[in-house]
Amino acid sequence: MSKFVKLGEWFANRFNTKRIFIKSNSKTIYLTIKPYQQIAGFVFILILGIWTIISTSYIAVDTTYSKDKLIDSLNGEQKYKDRLNALALERDAHEKIAIIAQQRFHTAIKEISKNQTSFLNSKTHNKELNFAIKELQKIVNNAEFRNNLDQKSLKLNDKKIYSNSVGIADTINFLSVALEKNGKQRELIAEENNDLKKTIAELKHKALISTERAERIFSRLEEAVSVSISPLEKMFEDIGISTDKLLQDVRRGYSGTGGPLMPLLISKGHSSDNRVNSRANEILSNLDTLNLYRLAAFQTPLSHPLNVNHRFTSSFGIRKDPKTGRKQMHHGIDLAAYSGSKIHSTADGTVTKAWPSGAYGKLIEVRHAMGYTTRYAHLKRIRVKKGQRVARGDVIGDMGNTGRSTGTHLHYEIRRYGIAINPMKYIKAARNVF
Repeated sequence: MSKFVKLGEWFANRFNTKRIFIKSNSKTIYLTIKPYQQIAGFVFILILGIWTIISTSYIAVDTTYSKDKLIDSLNGEQKYKDRLNALALERDAHEKIAIIAQQRFHTAIKEISKNQTSFLNSKTHNKELNFAIKELQKIVNNAEFRNNLDQKSLKLNDKKIYSNSVGIADTINFLSVALEKNGKQRELIAEENNDLKKTIAELKHKALISTERAERIFSRLEEAVSVSISPLEKMFEDIGISTDKLLQDVRRGYSGTGGPLMPLLISKGHSSDNRVNSRANEILSNLDTLNLYRLAAFQTPLSHPLNVNHRFTSSFGIRKDPKTGRKQMHHGIDLAAYSGSKIHSTADGTVTKAWPSGAYGKLIEVRHAMGYTTRYAHLKRIRVKKGQRVARGDVIGDMGNTGRSTGTHLHYEIRRYGIAINPMKYIKAARNVF
């Protein structure tokens, strides 16, 4: 009793009655502040200061967490863009090689055409020369011409005939050398043409291989994205969420650092094939959609709260109460395992309750995005605090037998906008995805 008296005396000394005098020209007013008023004011200021510190810390932690998740998301998307740009550079290099090969091919065609024209001209000239040689040989070998020559005219024109014979021999030698030179030139041109044809065939083959390789890469990327998106779409449809509205909500929640996803031009240089650009942009768009689904999946309670062997002991809906035997609504499911089994958060969120709560026993409640909350009841130990941010898969408590319970188990609830939903619907929808 003496302790309470001393405490009262201490409060009386610290918070004794105080008077404040306010003096004017005509009168004096005084205010009396009693001890309980002073104590109430002090407690109010203390609570206000503590609340300000907690609110500031929560906002800072929440902002840091959101920025970290956004940076991870953008880094993943940037890796996909870098990979596509690398493929584009490789394709452009092969395209340049193909263009150079095509130019060389056209140059070779021109040279072949020029050589063919020269060859035809030389062939015509050879025919004329051969015809001239035959005519000269006829004249030289003509027996009538030699028999009818008069001896006198031979003597008189001896010098002239000798001169003509020498001229004919020179002409024949010139024609022979020209024919031989023309034949060698034709052989060289034919060899060059064969080499050019081989080079062109090799370049065409390399360009074809490069195109087929790029086609395979695009096909694999498209198939991988499609295979990844389809299960996620089916999962959200199975739990009754509109995928279009879901994507809009998530995109709106993560749009604070820039504008929309801009098309990426993959093809460069002189290429006019827009099909590659459209396929690349479609892949990027699908990757963006996949990333939005991934963010939504982490914010929706789709995973299982237990990672250990367990037994399903009670379902969602109307059931016989294990205590009274009367039919009552059961707003969750019961999962039984050994005492102390780790309980995991089923989605990213913020802890709103972390203390004993009547029939629930030791209770944890987590608020998630899109109006979802989850409850974990009858716990043996609570490992989180109110206001704490948790990620999907984090350990938040241990299984126990507190509150209105007949044995060790976890009572797990999912609510959306305050309305209880069957958790098994969400666990089954995500069973083949995660």
